[in-house]
Amino acid sequence: MTTTNKLVCLSTLLLIFACGKGEIVDDQTVNASNLGLTTKPLSVEAELVEKEAAFKGRAFHASVVHDKKIWVISGQIIGPKPNDVWQSEDGKNWKLVNPNTQFSARSDHAATAYEGKMWLSGGRNGTPADFEIFNDVWYSKDGETWEAATKEAAFPPRSRHTLTTFKGRMWVIGGAGSLIGDQDFKADVWASGDGSNWASFLQNAPFGKRADHTALVHDNKLWVIGGYTKGELGDGFKNDVWYTEDGSNWILATPNAEFTPRLGHTAVSYNGYMWVIAGYAGNAKFLNDIWRSKDGISWKKVKVSNDFKSRAEHTSVVFDDRFWAIAGYPIISFPTKTGIYTEGYYSDVWAFGK
Repeated sequence: MTTTNKLVCLSTLLLIFACGKGEIVDDQTVNASNLGLTTKPLSVEAELVEKEAAFKGRAFHASVVHDKKIWVISGQIIGPKPNDVWQSEDGKNWKLVNPNTQFSARSDHAATAYEGKMWLSGGRNGTPADFEIFNDVWYSKDGETWEAATKEAAFPPRSRHTLTTFKGRMWVIGGAGSLIGDQDFKADVWASGDGSNWASFLQNAPFGKRADHTALVHDNKLWVIGGYTKGELGDGFKNDVWYTEDGSNWILATPNAEFTPRLGHTAVSYNGYMWVIAGYAGNAKFLNDIWRSKDGISWKKVKVSNDFKSRAEHTSVVFDDRFWAIAGYPIISFPTKTGIYTEGYYSDVWAFGK
């Protein structure tokens, strides 16, 4: 065997060994560019489970998974705000559990599942000219009967906040205390083990004053992603990502994720990744993109296999080994001389994964 042939054989063996070690594989796709192959784009299967669910088209609602069902709670519809509760065992067939609950009609509230119950906090009713913003907390085991844990929590009234279950407590983060002026944006973090007694962890969290963000639990951490900020971090749409392991100490994973700054988006932890879904980017730009990340630092766009319509103020849950997007708005949106015109709310239900 010639010296040249020996070198070729040695190079081949080294390449095979490197492949066996997985050194040319990343978390998202097989990077085969060195082998002259085409990489496969990251994608997710999207199924339109129901185009027009039994509940009225809506946005600014809340959804949770409880008792092996998906629940949709209140929200904003065409007409007066409802205080209804719906549930489904498959995402397609929806049952009205209570058309007129014990808590008042509202939108922009938040909900979570905790200790075998569904919990709801805050939100608002009315219009910017005549409105009421709440700081009450309600719970229910069956969706039909709701009881007030407190009608005036220690945290100030707010809407467009988040309510998340993390390390044996419920957590309220941020939100807006008004609908006019500077909107009284919050930078606070509160926690409770019973829904009645709330402890202030931070009044001025490092992520700053914000609303219409999203929060989730992933990798044993509590995360805050995006939204709209006011104050020392500057005003406007955000694509920053923050996390905490204890609720008090917050770390900036990235100030500028790869996805467009947005509000009214959703995020879930699914199959080892965080997934950010749709939202609103300003100037009548509603989004239909999906991004994922393992660590909150590096984000990659996911190709969606179906025609998922642009939207914001929808809800998302993880259910039946898939993640879901439910309703939102607008069906029509365009700028006018006096502002942004929007019309209509979706009542569709989407499932992603598998």
